Amino acid sequence: MDTPALAVRGLRVALPDGRVLIDGVDLSIKPGEVVVLLGGSGAGKSTFARVLFEREELAAAGFDVMAAQLDLDREQLGLVPQRGALFDHLDVRGNLEIALRHSGGDVAEAPRWLERVGLDPALADAPVTALSGGQAQRVAVARVLASKRKLLFLDEPSVGLDPHRVRVLARLIREQVAKLGISAIVVTHDVALAAGVADRLFLLSLADRKLEPLFADRWPGPVEDHPDRGTWLLELEAAIVDHLDAHGDKPAPAGSKKPPRRSLIEPVLRPFTTAFTALVRAPGQLVRHPRDFGIIAKRVLLQTLLRPLVFYAIVSTLIGYTVLFVISKVGGAGVRPDALLRQIGGSYVVALAPALSALLFVAASGSATNAWLGSMGLTKQTLALDALGVDRRSYLWAPAWVTAGLAYLLVAGIFAFGMIAGGLLVCRGYHVPHAWELLTADFVDPRPERVRYALRAGFLVWMYAWGIASDVVAKGGANKPEADSVTRGMTASVVACTLWVVAWELLTVIVMFGVMSPPADLHVTNGRPSRPAELSREGSPLVRTRWTVRYRGGFVREVGETELVGPYQKPGACVGRIVIGQQLLDHGVTQAIGKQIDAELRGESVFPVGDYQKLKGLAVRWAELAQHPDDKAMVGDAPHGYVRVGATVVFDRVEVPIVVALVPEGAGVHFRLAARAELSFDNRAMQWLSDKIGGDKLASRLARRQIDDVLLTTLAPPPPFELDDHQTLQFTYCDGPIEIADAAYGALPFAVRFQGNVAHVPLALPPPTRDALSIDLTPDALNGLLHELWRTGWLDRRLAEAGLDRMFNSDPTVAEFLSVRIGPATLALAPVVTPHEDKLRVAADARVPITDEGHTSTGRVYGALDAAFPSGVDLGALELTCEQTRETLVPCYGDLVAAMRDRGAAFHGALTEQLRRLVTAIFAERQLAGLPADVTIHTATPSLVAGALHLKLDASIQ
Repeated sequence: MDTPALAVRGLRVALPDGRVLIDGVDLSIKPGEVVVLLGGSGAGKSTFARVLFEREELAAAGFDVMAAQLDLDREQLGLVPQRGALFDHLDVRGNLEIALRHSGGDVAEAPRWLERVGLDPALADAPVTALSGGQAQRVAVARVLASKRKLLFLDEPSVGLDPHRVRVLARLIREQVAKLGISAIVVTHDVALAAGVADRLFLLSLADRKLEPLFADRWPGPVEDHPDRGTWLLELEAAIVDHLDAHGDKPAPAGSKKPPRRSLIEPVLRPFTTAFTALVRAPGQLVRHPRDFGIIAKRVLLQTLLRPLVFYAIVSTLIGYTVLFVISKVGGAGVRPDALLRQIGGSYVVALAPALSALLFVAASGSATNAWLGSMGLTKQTLALDALGVDRRSYLWAPAWVTAGLAYLLVAGIFAFGMIAGGLLVCRGYHVPHAWELLTADFVDPRPERVRYALRAGFLVWMYAWGIASDVVAKGGANKPEADSVTRGMTASVVACTLWVVAWELLTVIVMFGVMSPPADLHVTNGRPSRPAELSREGSPLVRTRWTVRYRGGFVREVGETELVGPYQKPGACVGRIVIGQQLLDHGVTQAIGKQIDAELRGESVFPVGDYQKLKGLAVRWAELAQHPDDKAMVGDAPHGYVRVGATVVFDRVEVPIVVALVPEGAGVHFRLAARAELSFDNRAMQWLSDKIGGDKLASRLARRQIDDVLLTTLAPPPPFELDDHQTLQFTYCDGPIEIADAAYGALPFAVRFQGNVAHVPLALPPPTRDALSIDLTPDALNGLLHELWRTGWLDRRLAEAGLDRMFNSDPTVAEFLSVRIGPATLALAPVVTPHEDKLRVAADARVPITDEGHTSTGRVYGALDAAFPSGVDLGALELTCEQTRETLVPCYGDLVAAMRDRGAAFHGALTEQLRRLVTAIFAERQLAGLPADVTIHTATPSLVAGALHLKLDASIQ
């Protein structure tokens, strides 16, 4: 006895609202038998099909399905849904080949299966949308027949067919059932089709919701060729009409309503289970059925990437341009737009591209794929797949999931490229150089402090790709009982994926800024950074050692240390010189000495020359022996020159010419005094008497009494300069010869004393100038002065009084827009002066505490001013790095500092004015008291002579 192809006993189906749709259905189908199910609309015919094919989906939808017996082999159950449910992503040949591939048949036989159902083989390459209704139904029958299923279920196969096509379809079904030895269940309203194919007829009664046989003992079988065909057709139609007339409006009997079983966790878990299923099945599908995998992947790639590609390119470019343009306009807080763009770089792409591209991908590409998968469920294409023995999870889900995920990865890249392209337009408008390298640096070669942002962006893109793919496939592949469910699935997917994106954005922000600490990317080990870097040393005596790492986009990360080296830190000679010009001797010193001598000699009487009358022809000059050879007997060698004082002393009886020479000896202002007098008398007796008395002795006495008191005091070092903060600056002559040029100048080396501490630096100066009074200072001399002012804390106190930190923190723009606050600056090392490109560079290394949102770090500030005289002072260098630990050096606000440095030309006037005020404060109208003559310095004019600072002093002596 043959085993039934289907055995159903006691089947009961209740709707979700409790109404009983089917109650106690019994049915058994033998091999080779065709059974036809008839009934009115709402009788449960399609539901009976769903019990066989989609029992799990019915239960999930709230249907209550019970059966005492339900024996069938699902793997042998084939389906021809209403209107055929041909796969719209395949052509006719593809629809047949998929059935043949999964049944072990020869795909080359596809055209022959068309012939078997009465179609032209040439239709094999036609798209399914080009078929008529009858052609589509026959292709669907050919497809299910090619799958070699033993039990076929044909649901309303004659819908939309004319009477002739109905009869053709009836013959086709009978022929194939007989030829292949299979069974069939035909659900229809069509009396002609039912009569033409049925071995047995059943009516799904609206009266008692049971399955009732029609003409159980009289039905002759298929009547297509029966002589009484017309009679049977009329009788069959009458039976159905009578039943519908009697019971057509009768509602389904009510049952016990059960609350719907709704799981809150299942919709949340469904995308994850879909992803797991797709991930597991994708490799096998790709290996066993690469053609099927490729077909679905091509369809999804077209929907998710190729069709909306232009849309993504345009939108991303506009967003990139708009975002960067708005930032450049409103986000500068006083910073120049091009400098702000260099600071931002491609960070706006890193921050925005993942989220924006994901949301757009969900709305456009995800919705398209969701709708396609949903339409396949709505039109029973997925059910037809199952009926062909094709696992929808392997055939549809796996390639769709993989392709959608990969498509988003490509879309994210395209979106980022589009935002960069928009940024390039903004950078071009501001003439930012190397804009491409700048905007791509955060991807290709990110700065160490931005590595984590790039990693975050990559992580987010990866999570978005597979999260969106999972949700789109899960909701698109879910059961779609009506058209509205497709729309609901699309909307639900957009909402869920948006929440997915927002959740990951928030979570990563919390983790990154709340838990993660800044990465220590650049470490200093044995004086060298672990990351490859350029090492350079520059400057003297402030030597700056720098490690430089250059990143794509023109960003240079630079950290370093500074140290003081130089002879001024060790005991040595002098720090500078005072140059007294001949002009000052002529117009100041000579008159002062003349008045003093005249006052001292007034009332003097010298025997035998008489009483003193006046002093005539006084001249004080810087002299060299080569120009006054007659003085050799008096001064000796005098290798460094001497001071020559000449005058005529007028007495009653004679005029006495006197020459006094002050010859420098030893160190400091120490002079050997030599003098001679020429007394000439007409009376030989008087001449003899003069010789006895000794005219030279008279000259020496006058010289020692007057010249020594006046001239040597005049050449004494300046009195102390009283600075503020009780700081005293004293000059004192030190070891070193006086340098004298005949009738030009005398240059005296001096040292500087700070409250008893003397700073010594070797003296190396250019030739003196011929100014009346000047001071020359070498860079080493200036360094000595600055070092002492720094060592005693005087410079730090001046910085604190300047209140740069207070001015910065209280600035309205800073207070409103910035979270950064700075503390008072302190000099880590003494400022130093070095010649630099025909200028004097004053460089300093300071420390500034920087507080940002409660976190304090120490800023290392390296700055330099370049002084060129008389043109003024410019900002020469400005660098800032933040030092968090000894081993980890992290740049902070580097581009903003670079922007200030780039605007250094704007500081020229202010810096020059400050230097003028400083010089004026030290020298202008300075009274040098305590000298025999009052010396007043009116102004000081600085200039640069062969790398040394030359101060020309406009002075007068009263």
